[in-house]
Amino acid sequence: MNRVIITFKKTIKKFIHWISKRFAIPEEDNLIRDFEKETHTFMDAEEQIRYEKEKEDVEITL
Repeated sequence: MNRVIITFKKTIKKFIHWISKRFAIPEEDNLIRDFEKETHTFMDAEEQIRYEKEKEDVEITL
């Protein structure tokens, strides 16, 4: 399973790089940061899992 996640992460990074070049976006990091901010979805799987757990904990306390 870990191998699948790592491969998927590499593929996403390649895709973002391609998108940046294709549409002449100068900063890939800005593109990633904006995507994460707007969608509340993180490229780092561990960070995403932490985010979802925190969100779940907040919903439980409400």
